[in-house]
Amino acid sequence: MAAGYAALASGPDWVARTLALLSLVAAVASIAISWYLWRKSGPEIIVLVNTATSRGTPVPVGSDDVVDVEVRNAGRMPAMIREVNLRIWDQEPGRRGSKSSTCLTLEPAYGDLPVAVPPTGYISAKMADGTGVSAGTLVQGVAVTGAGQVYESALKQINASPGSKAEDASSR
Repeated sequence: MAAGYAALASGPDWVARTLALLSLVAAVASIAISWYLWRKSGPEIIVLVNTATSRGTPVPVGSDDVVDVEVRNAGRMPAMIREVNLRIWDQEPGRRGSKSSTCLTLEPAYGDLPVAVPPTGYISAKMADGTGVSAGTLVQGVAVTGAGQVYESALKQINASPGSKAEDASSR
């Protein structure tokens, strides 16, 4: 009998090793989840460009309500937005010779910049007039936070609505 206990005592303890390995996996998973939640706990800025035709309202190009830039905060902390710009491209970026032809600074519909955007909140900045924007123009919204981080929207092409000034000028 004594020899049997001695053999068990000198061999590896598989229960203890298994528990140690499981606790190591749980610790690594806990660190990974904490890191992920820490990264997501700040502001998460989403920049959208809306055009009159994308909203479904047939507003002629060149009118007052052609392009507006929405800056949304989808994060868990307020974000300080220092600048809202509308970048107007002469041709698609990445092509040879493409450059940003114009960058307009937009003012929000209410208040002045900088403005704090609460979580799940947004600000909307409209273009004052249709200067430099015609059918076929590529536009991109840009937001700059108080920390200097730059967020950009996807490129959007302005489409002329029926009876717009741009369509009338191209048909002649």
